[in-house]
Amino acid sequence: MASAPTVKHLLEAVALEVDGAKHPVLEVISARKAAGTLPGQHGDGHIVALSVEGGGMRAAVSGGMVVALEQMGFSDAFDRIYGASGGLFNAAYFMAKQANYGSSIYADNLTNKQFVDFGRLPKSLFGGPPVVDVDYAIDQVMSGERVVDWDAVIGSPIDLHPVAASLDQWCAVDLGRPQSVEQLRAQLKASSRVMVFGGPPYEIDGARYYDASLFMGIPYNLPLEDGATHVLALLTRPTGNVRRGQTLLERTLFAQVLRRIDARLPQAMKDRIEIYRSTVARLEEATRAPGAKPPFAYAVQPSGPELSQLARDPQIVRSAAIAGMRAVYELAGVAPQFVPVLLPYG
Repeated sequence: MASAPTVKHLLEAVALEVDGAKHPVLEVISARKAAGTLPGQHGDGHIVALSVEGGGMRAAVSGGMVVALEQMGFSDAFDRIYGASGGLFNAAYFMAKQANYGSSIYADNLTNKQFVDFGRLPKSLFGGPPVVDVDYAIDQVMSGERVVDWDAVIGSPIDLHPVAASLDQWCAVDLGRPQSVEQLRAQLKASSRVMVFGGPPYEIDGARYYDASLFMGIPYNLPLEDGATHVLALLTRPTGNVRRGQTLLERTLFAQVLRRIDARLPQAMKDRIEIYRSTVARLEEATRAPGAKPPFAYAVQPSGPELSQLARDPQIVRSAAIAGMRAVYELAGVAPQFVPVLLPYG
């Protein structure tokens, strides 16, 4: 399959360098870039993981972040990539070296009623078409309008770890490195099947899945459990913003809908708020004060207002993507006012 078009940028990104002295994670990826080594051939004894958060339309933020990583020459700096929900979409484009092409899907292809339509809510609560149509995003957008080089993702030397919430194992699970395009598409759907708004759980071989946020909104624990020595985490909520408490609608109507699927879901939906806050706190602490030995973690967080999970305004979504891109470029000391010209939006 031919590679998708690339976009020329106005800064000579390859000349930009991240200050590795700031943190062990930045030190390792900087050294790998400087050495020009490829995944599987780094020979430094480290296992470096990239963790990409989603969060519905907030994935536009981490979409901008992987654009900056790609443009700065870090595409080959990672051994493993863990993606959850829309973060998995971004991971796929990044692994295919199409990040600057795929990042535009949020503002250009998903701010429409084909993807999100609240008018479908009454029927969706009783088995009708979902409010959020993930199948449209994967089968039409990523497979047609902004086609992923699927073969490049499957054949990449970097290990892809799609993360989803398993209702059968009752935890976040690694769905395993995809061995075919069909398997990867199924994993994308499982990882991004939003509770209530996305319809019933997605099934793979009889096992039921919801999007990873039910048990692990930020795919951070799994890389550590798998032995990663360094984790670069791309977060989609701004610094200082933590997940808010449940709304009245979530505590009542949504809880009732979820209880019909699994009696444990309403409590799990409530518990995930504290799980998320705890994960962010751990990542922020590891970023501020890395320990003396691995594992090390560094969190990249955007600034500015938080993007809604179901945002529909293309300009607001673009601004959030730019904020994500800026957050990565600031690691190299790039002045914020120059960053918006880099994003591939006409």
